Amino acid sequence: MSLSIFQDKEIFEIYFNYVKKRYKFKDLGNGFIIRKVGKVKRLHYAIDDLIDWWDLNISKDEVERILKSEIYYKAVFKNILENSKIKSVLDSLTIRPINISFSKVYYIDLKELNSEEKILKSLSYNQRRNLKKYGNRLNRVGYEFFRAESYKPYKEKMLEFILKRHENTIFSDFEFQNLKFKVLDILEEKRMVYTYVMKIKNEIASINIVLVSNKIAYWWITAINEKFYEFSPGRMSVWNILKDLLKEKFLEFNCMKGESEYKTLWTDKFYKLYRYEFEPSILKKFFSFMF
Repeated sequence: MSLSIFQDKEIFEIYFNYVKKRYKFKDLGNGFIIRKVGKVKRLHYAIDDLIDWWDLNISKDEVERILKSEIYYKAVFKNILENSKIKSVLDSLTIRPINISFSKVYYIDLKELNSEEKILKSLSYNQRRNLKKYGNRLNRVGYEFFRAESYKPYKEKMLEFILKRHENTIFSDFEFQNLKFKVLDILEEKRMVYTYVMKIKNEIASINIVLVSNKIAYWWITAINEKFYEFSPGRMSVWNILKDLLKEKFLEFNCMKGESEYKTLWTDKFYKLYRYEFEPSILKKFFSFMF
């Protein structure tokens, strides 16, 4: 899988500018910051909670220097993929983390499941039955599924659907909305965005943004019109996306960060997404509250 989709310098700056408005922080260089939330100072990679994963070319000595010399309560480096350079660096440190944990990034291996028949065979009986049931419903009422030339004509609808389902998420922040669309503009200019739209009875039922790089597809944004839940537009959109990707001989469909149960309806394969936590001495932790 590609580690490079969020590595663009311009994209980093867009996310970093958002962080600057959101937190009080000290810039340590190399993308690391100490940010203050309340009285607690935490050492972070600046944008690690805004993107699905990150990587960095940085030496072991430089990371150790930062951890040893700075005043902070805890260092938390999260959303680190198992095969990344930064994970290798963190594993090699003489300073040991107090905790290492991981979550899962589910994916469908389209090298192995390289036909509709093989994908269907890999699914549970209930999932196959539901695909057939909802497919029949869609055919009866009439539906359209297509890849649009750009996400821009669907931008407002996408936002409307997301906010209706997730009122109290970061998406409700107007600044974050602007950030997301700025990043999408850059990725679309690089021809890294596939926008999939489903219409039911000539009305938009779902919009899916898939990032593409090196024949790997990353399922980045999904927006569902609740009016059409009886047709399972989310499930049926994924099925139609997979069929489209098979035609273009994609190697993988990556579900990206998050362990939502619906992803396991499609696959049990996953990458590990790590979180490392470091603590300084008791004295330094004390000073992190004082200054």
